[in-house]
Amino acid sequence: MMHAQATQPISDDEWLIYLVNLPDSQKQKALAMLDEGQISALKSLDIIKETQEIGEQTLDELLKQSHQLDRMQGKINQIECDQIKSKRSIRSIRSIFGQIFNDCFGACFGHQEPEPVVSSAGSIPTLNIFEETAPPPPMTPLFDKYKKIDQTLDQINLISQNLEQIASSMSHELNTQNKRIDKLLDSVDDAIKRSEKLRQEAKECLN
Repeated sequence: MMHAQATQPISDDEWLIYLVNLPDSQKQKALAMLDEGQISALKSLDIIKETQEIGEQTLDELLKQSHQLDRMQGKINQIECDQIKSKRSIRSIRSIFGQIFNDCFGACFGHQEPEPVVSSAGSIPTLNIFEETAPPPPMTPLFDKYKKIDQTLDQINLISQNLEQIASSMSHELNTQNKRIDKLLDSVDDAIKRSEKLRQEAKECLN
């Protein structure tokens, strides 16, 4: 059924009777108008099909983006896990350095001067020059290991600074994308409203 403007819905049978009983002069005019209406309807159909195709492609891209977000979230979780492990390792290194300093460096550099030896007669105190403190062991191998750890920590510090910059850039980009997503949501809401209105108008034409 089609809907006659400013009237009640007309059935297909009523339209058939109406068109058959039209005078010949008006039939040609009605035929031209129906041809024009058919052309408009086909154009609308092509447009709505194209719109549907664009919508399906957009939805597919959104689904792909959702999967990409899931993968990015997994990578962020891995970064967080790696940072926790690195933090524990650094704390372990600090503990090792503290133990080395207390056990080794304190023993090497914290020794006291030899105490004076009192003679058996109890007279003049003298120093026992023959009892000398043993020299500290060579520090070159230990220092080389220390420098290697120190260089590694410098690299960790530099990479940590880079991670801070990367995280800041990610935060800025996400905020920018969130604003675009908000704008996109508004556009989608408008498209839904227009689709509902278009569907209602098409339904009214059929009733």
